[in-house]
Amino acid sequence: MEANIQTPTRLIENLKCSVAGNHQINNILAAIAALDVINEEFPTDKLSIRRGLANIGELSGLTARIQLIRDEPPLVIDVGHNPAGLRKLVETLSLCGYKDVQWNIVFGVMADKNVEEMLSILEPITCHLYATSPVYERALSAGELAEKAQTIGIQNITVIDSVAMAVQEAIVSDKPTVIVGSFYLADEAIVELSKYSFGVLKNW
Repeated sequence: MEANIQTPTRLIENLKCSVAGNHQINNILAAIAALDVINEEFPTDKLSIRRGLANIGELSGLTARIQLIRDEPPLVIDVGHNPAGLRKLVETLSLCGYKDVQWNIVFGVMADKNVEEMLSILEPITCHLYATSPVYERALSAGELAEKAQTIGIQNITVIDSVAMAVQEAIVSDKPTVIVGSFYLADEAIVELSKYSFGVLKNW
C-alpha cells in the first residue's frame, strides 16, 4: 500500500507500507503523530519511518493482517474474526483492485461469534467456501459451519475438518483465495503455507 501522510509537522509522500486498508492508514497517522509529540527528545527522520513501515511484518512479528501471500492468483490471509474485521477485509480487497473478484474462502470460526453475520458479509465475494475448523475447544465444527453457510445462500461448499487440508485444497484450485475467520485458523494456515515457496510478505 502507498499513501501520502500529512501531520501538523511533516509531509511524507509515496509512503509504502506492507499492510493495507484505510484502517491501517489511521493507525499509521496515529503512530506518526505520536512520534511528532516526542520528536524533540527522540528524533525520528522520514527515512526511518519509511523503513519501519515498509518492513512492519519483519520488525514487529505482525502477520496475517490482510496479508498478501501470493500475487497470481492472489492468496490473502487475515485474522479477521468478527463482522467489523470482515467488513474491513472486503473493503480493502475492493480498494486494492479486486472489486469484482470472486474468491475461494477458507473459513473457520469460533462458535461464540456471530457466524451468520460474518458469512453474510463474505457471501457476495465467495465463489467456493472451504468450511473448516481450527483445533481449539471453542471452534465451530466444519459441518455446522457449512450448514450455516447454506442458510445464508452460499452454494458451493466443501467441508474439510483439517485446516491444513483445506488450505491445500484451496491452493491446488489455483484460484483467488482468502483464508480468514480466526487467529487460531491463521496460526494453523501459516504452518501449512510455510511449506510453499511463496516468498515473503508482499506489498499491496
